[in-house]
Amino acid sequence: MNTESQYGFFKYLYDEENLRYGCLETRARFYLTVLTFYLGALAVSGKDLLPLTMHVGLARWAVLASAIFFIIALVFCVTAARIRRYEGVTDPEELIREEGDSVLDDTDFFEDRIIDFAVAANRNSVQNNKVANVLEWTMASTLIGIGLHLVAFLAYVFKGP
Repeated sequence: MNTESQYGFFKYLYDEENLRYGCLETRARFYLTVLTFYLGALAVSGKDLLPLTMHVGLARWAVLASAIFFIIALVFCVTAARIRRYEGVTDPEELIREEGDSVLDDTDFFEDRIIDFAVAANRNSVQNNKVANVLEWTMASTLIGIGLHLVAFLAYVFKGP
């Protein structure tokens, strides 16, 4: 039994989930930046935009719905970026206490660490899947908001004063 090779495989799975966590965190920050700039631009131009769209019913409702979807996207994004509980592989101090004066041979040691990596990778995968799902809702809400903003613009252009 080549437990050291198996250990490397399970360590790879654990490291892959850690890498995925970093990618999801970067994506959440990017979405947050885009949403912040877009909402900021809407807030600054709102004084000029609202009076223009008040004359066109569809534009008025599209702007309002667009703002609501951007706020929903922002809530999703902040939810995805929050701190979550991720599983570590093992507590080194606890490992030393458990071993005490006894010495495990390498096979038993690696088998125990393989189990640690497998459990941690699975638990972290569940957390990462939750974040990924929330980020999908963030993107969907953002795209709907942009689409509604486009509808408001086109309604104003084609039916405006």
